[in-house]
Amino acid sequence: IGDAIMALFSGNKVGVADDSIVAAIGMLEKLREYNRHRQKVGYQPIAIGIGIHTGPLMLGTIGFEKRMDSTVIGETVNLASRMEGLTKKYGISIAITSATLQKLVDPTPFLIREIDTVQVKGKENAITVYEVFNSDLDMIKESKIKLLDRYNEALCLYKERKWHDALQLFTELQTHLGTDKILGIYVDRCRTLQDYPPDKAWNWVMRLLEK
Repeated sequence: IGDAIMALFSGNKVGVADDSIVAAIGMLEKLREYNRHRQKVGYQPIAIGIGIHTGPLMLGTIGFEKRMDSTVIGETVNLASRMEGLTKKYGISIAITSATLQKLVDPTPFLIREIDTVQVKGKENAITVYEVFNSDLDMIKESKIKLLDRYNEALCLYKERKWHDALQLFTELQTHLGTDKILGIYVDRCRTLQDYPPDKAWNWVMRLLEK
């Protein structure tokens, strides 16, 4: 699809969600090998983002007798595309929805952390976005694993409206993971929420105005 690839998984091996994440990790590992080659010959490395969502869809043939095409349509397809777009916003490589996380048959091989709860443009229901970071560089991956409990604590403080404490913790995490874009996002949010507290109906859902 232009410069994108859409893939469907029917769960022939472990399960639909597990298979899709394994494929995403494999794509990023192969891309890392390819980028090493590109750098050797003087080209810039390529970065990609992968979005994954799990759910029902419609698959079939559309068109007319002179031009036929097979495609898939539905909210599942649209939301997977939105997840791919969010990888740029959050500076991550693989974004999955809570629906995909819940469908994992065996989540133990995957390194996963919660990123945000969002309401994407044109949708009524909020979705929770997670990062799969198995394919991060070893140094970054080890730091994320080591600091995951502290990160989750900061996220809980943020949701509990304890923005001062959350800000301190997110700022502390930045000293170890300075390249982690999501930490900077939460630092900015906590500062804004401290200065302009929301009403009691605030439920930490971010409404995205762009696709």
